[in-house]
Amino acid sequence: MKKYFVYELKKNLLPLACLTLFCIVMYVLPISTTSYYGWNHYLESDHSYYYKPSLYYSTITVALGIMSVFIPIVMFAYKMNKRSVDMHYSLPISKTKILAVNFLVGLILMYASYSIAYLLGFILIAIKAQRLHLIYYLYLYLASLIPAFITYAVTAFIFTRANTIIDGIISVAGALCILAMVVATFDLLSVGNISGVEGMYFFPFTPLSQTATIFGKAIINGYCDKWLMYEVGSHWYNVDVCRLISSILWLLIAVAATIGMFVTEKKSKAENCGQITESPFCYKVQIPAYTIMFAAVFADNGIVALCAIAFAVFVWSIIYKRSIKIGWKFGVALITSMLGGALLCGIKIGWIFWIVAISCIIVGIMVWAVISRIRKVKSR
Repeated sequence: MKKYFVYELKKNLLPLACLTLFCIVMYVLPISTTSYYGWNHYLESDHSYYYKPSLYYSTITVALGIMSVFIPIVMFAYKMNKRSVDMHYSLPISKTKILAVNFLVGLILMYASYSIAYLLGFILIAIKAQRLHLIYYLYLYLASLIPAFITYAVTAFIFTRANTIIDGIISVAGALCILAMVVATFDLLSVGNISGVEGMYFFPFTPLSQTATIFGKAIINGYCDKWLMYEVGSHWYNVDVCRLISSILWLLIAVAATIGMFVTEKKSKAENCGQITESPFCYKVQIPAYTIMFAAVFADNGIVALCAIAFAVFVWSIIYKRSIKIGWKFGVALITSMLGGALLCGIKIGWIFWIVAISCIIVGIMVWAVISRIRKVKSR
């Protein structure tokens, strides 16, 4: 395993240089070439000039967030190519150790490139900046490492559930948004808040964004705000509570994803490479889940909205099955999901007639599916 680890490190020296250059372009270059002076937006009573706050922390944390998704996709792409996976699985070490090496090397690439650019940017700011509290740069750096791991681990787990690169990328996009969509849908149906403001804080990038916001303001002000409030219409939402809950949830998900990835790797098979992705963490669950949520939110816009959702879901299903024939089981699941979402929308709005009608249709479809299945089994 040690030799393989050293081999992977040497092989990824060029990618490390490219990632470091990417971070430098995103962070150090704007700092060195941009006019710094601008109004201080955080201390309203102090109208003196400050350096632009966004250059202090936002660009480097954005770069870190991008790398936390991009790097695991690249590191585990070997599992999506038949020749590559055969070569890796023929090595005299276990599949789990191969996975562990790639997982660790990916983390090194992410943290090393981020650290180099962060240090260069800090040195440049320390030389040029005035009236800044530089100690919070150290706090921001240390606090940003765990949020980056969260996105990295979740992306790695979801991507390795797929059998092709395209399936993996689409599944990762769906998985990273699904928790926020669930919260936003619940918020829209229960509160009637059309902005879905609470849902936006449940993306996996929320912990990193919160860290950058808190310590970025501390770099300027010299202290961390305890409570941040956001007003939408007549409702006040405690942003810190939403972000705290989101951060805890995603941290638990990341830990579970990391453990699950190594546990399930023992059962992975080379022959699955290139086959239809049947993992419950990918299309099989994501498509019905998104169907329910979009139908629940947009069903009250009429038949045109439902037809648009149905078309999008059908195209997504074709990508999943790689055929127009999506199968009766999955077809029933999609129809039931669509009608179930419309039912949720009807409950919110108060469509008594449509609630009864859709309920009857759902029951009818389920009965028809069961009868068809029984007949198919008897005919055998």
